[in-house]
Amino acid sequence: KAALMEAEMLTNKAEKQAEELTARAHYVDAIILRDALLEIAHILRGSDHPDVGTRLVELAELCNFIGWYKEAKDHLVKAVAILQQAYPQGHRDTVKALVLRGQVKHTLAELQSARNDLESALAILGGNLPAKATEQALVKVQIAVVLADMGHHDDESEVLFDEAVRVLLGVDQSSSEGRGKSQSALRGDKIASGQPPVPGHISHGYSASFDVAW
Repeated sequence: KAALMEAEMLTNKAEKQAEELTARAHYVDAIILRDALLEIAHILRGSDHPDVGTRLVELAELCNFIGWYKEAKDHLVKAVAILQQAYPQGHRDTVKALVLRGQVKHTLAELQSARNDLESALAILGGNLPAKATEQALVKVQIAVVLADMGHHDDESEVLFDEAVRVLLGVDQSSSEGRGKSQSALRGDKIASGQPPVPGHISHGYSASFDVAW
């Protein structure tokens, strides 16, 4: 028991160090430390424990941020499997993992698979898991952008996108100004917070602009 408590204390200390490294933009060092935290979680909790899934998501976030998309995807494949098994009725950690995996697959041009992940996340948010309207809207807008990239410039993608923008921006889509803002959002212009989205990837732009905790 004493050894377990000491391990937990060391984990908490390493967690703070990883956060500090990330804040200072020392991303590779933060990844190395996050990888060590993942191994500790494996030892302390077991390979199928949801804490391991959460650690995998944390590691994937950093990999995705610095452009290690294949590594991020590999971590997220494992994370989603663990979290879906641990929480068969759905969980916010599962939603976060699915959304991030959808974003990574979008970047890798795996569009149909990205759509599937995002729609799975939206289904969880619309099912047993209480969700804010902004959370659902964030996922909807990313699905709409994926559909547009797939060439589905049709009623489905437009309606989905307009629904999301109404919630996120609080604009009247029946007005010309509202439609103009929607089109600006689709192009990835600066919106709401004034923060520019990641070039070529609107879904990351929305994640940055609208601070929603999954």
